[in-house]
Amino acid sequence: MLASSTLGILDDYWAGFFGVARERLRPAAPLVVAHGELGDYTGMYAQWFGAAPIVSLPAQVLDVYGRAVADAVAGGLVDDERWSRVFGEALERVIGRAEVHYADAGTLRPAPGDARARLLTAADRPALERLRRACTETEWAHGGGENDAQPVAGVFVEGELAARAGYEVWGERIAHLGVLTHPAHRGRGLGAVAVERAARAALDAGLVLQYRALSSNASSLRIAARLGFVPHSVSLTVRLRLPAP
Repeated sequence: MLASSTLGILDDYWAGFFGVARERLRPAAPLVVAHGELGDYTGMYAQWFGAAPIVSLPAQVLDVYGRAVADAVAGGLVDDERWSRVFGEALERVIGRAEVHYADAGTLRPAPGDARARLLTAADRPALERLRRACTETEWAHGGGENDAQPVAGVFVEGELAARAGYEVWGERIAHLGVLTHPAHRGRGLGAVAVERAARAALDAGLVLQYRALSSNASSLRIAARLGFVPHSVSLTVRLRLPAP
């Protein structure tokens, strides 16, 4: 179970993200607001902290789509076809349902197995570049490959980087973790080992641990479960084509 202080940090972060009071994070009916922290993001972002979601839209289309969006999400997560009816030609892509999990010092568990990870140094840059070339650009981006301002952990197999994990700091209190495993080494639990090492570094920095993955990505979600991450909320992102404001 997450500590009460951790839950407080999360409520503060998400209230600030949506620009609402903490008391409005778990509305009885869908709450549609203009983008807060998302700024000029051209799309819709919804998050379910309870039975009904908070939905964030660009300010210039709030009046255009707000009511239709509220009606669409009233019954829970909806399919792509319904979003097509809501947004019409403005719909670019439904990214899909994602599971948001958190951990703190009280819930994080050691990774199973005998593999070990260490924090990478500048000398490991060539190995990191070889890992990047072995993966697709989408895999690299989704795995947080561009986020190397914070400590990055790696697992080596026969001298080659088999998995890496790092994090990006959100709102000064949350470590948003990302992980990428070499295609030749997937299914061996090495991603979990790298995530745990990066997570320990984040805990040492006084951060709450966040792990988010698409609901369809069962292998990634297994990492969260193995390491003691606690399910917290569900999100949905829809990208739109909108004229410049």
